[in-house]
Amino acid sequence: MLKWILLIALTLANSNVSASIVQQSHSELGGIAAKVLEERARAIGFEDVDIEVLPLDGRVHLPLCGEPVSILSDRNQPVLGRVTVGMRCKTPEPWTIYLRGYVTSSVGIPVLKQPINRSELIADEDVVIKSIQIDTDLR
Repeated sequence: MLKWILLIALTLANSNVSASIVQQSHSELGGIAAKVLEERARAIGFEDVDIEVLPLDGRVHLPLCGEPVSILSDRNQPVLGRVTVGMRCKTPEPWTIYLRGYVTSSVGIPVLKQPINRSELIADEDVVIKSIQIDTDLR
């Protein structure tokens, strides 16, 4: 019985020590990822950008980074659609994590107000600019 009490006491003591370690904020990492994704999209000409970064699993615990988190570059990754952002910390304990997100952009396209026959000319008043969300670079 004494062994069980000692074992439980040691387990509780270790759990309190690990809980007192300062951890990296999940929301801060999500904010950094959103900013990076927006900068990537704006760098190639997209202006109205919408970004959704998926939250990290609550079971993920990362020690607080002692320096600014570095962003891993991936030149082969698309700018729009499903994307990932790699982040790395070197001190005090090294870690690397990838956050997933989804990036779309609004673009204006000309749309006919009403159907027009094939032989009719299209006038300015027949067209309206409609804003649509895209998730693929159409260029």
